[in-house]
Amino acid sequence: MTKELASESARKVASYLKISHGATRVLLFGSALKGDFKPGHSDIDLYFEGVPYEREMAVAGMTFCAFPDLELDLIPAGHATRDLTHEVELAGVSL
Repeated sequence: MTKELASESARKVASYLKISHGATRVLLFGSALKGDFKPGHSDIDLYFEGVPYEREMAVAGMTFCAFPDLELDLIPAGHATRDLTHEVELAGVSL
């Protein structure tokens, strides 16, 4: 997967999270954003907000099932560390 395809895939996953599960914000971060995405070795890092805490992990699981061909790293806001949330807020791009 090229960097361009990774970005396009990230937008599709973000749309799915928003439309199907009520995420209010999805941010892309990591290698697909920074430019050092390595096809076959990197994953697509996405952080999402707006899903009730008790549903976050189920939503992440459903998203993995909805996009089985993508290497995803999904970070629900309620399960993220404070440091990771801060990093994503500084470097991430809203989709």
